[in-house]
Amino acid sequence: MEDGDNSSIEQQIGELMTVLRSSYHSGKTLSIDWRRQQLNQLAKLLRENKDDFVLALKKDLLQTDLIAESEVDGPLKEIELALAHLSEWMKPEKKSVPILHKPGSGLIVKEPLGVVLIIAPWNYPFSLWLKPFVCLITSQTKTRTII
Repeated sequence: MEDGDNSSIEQQIGELMTVLRSSYHSGKTLSIDWRRQQLNQLAKLLRENKDDFVLALKKDLLQTDLIAESEVDGPLKEIELALAHLSEWMKPEKKSVPILHKPGSGLIVKEPLGVVLIIAPWNYPFSLWLKPFVCLITSQTKTRTII
């Protein structure tokens, strides 16, 4: 790869990081509605294109019908689970505090920490990056995936 190509890739990554950080700092990812929408859109994408995804997995990676279909169905199950439990997972957790801090109270509030990059192996391209991606959406973290 030439130096010009590396510079271009680095510039694109920098621009992408700026966009993702801006989105993260806007606070829009905190809402349960936003996360439900993201999960529903991802499920819709997988359902509407399942046949094409399965065909590509069989053709490109020589996967069997069973493995190729489970590659798409597995993340769909993760999305269904996440949608069913999202409200519960988002609830703050009450925690006790040391006696020195009484009458104070403790609370764990699940908030995003920043931007995350998922790097997944090529041999199971859907399940090994979509499942962590679903987890990151539910945990309010902005993500970018590279396969």
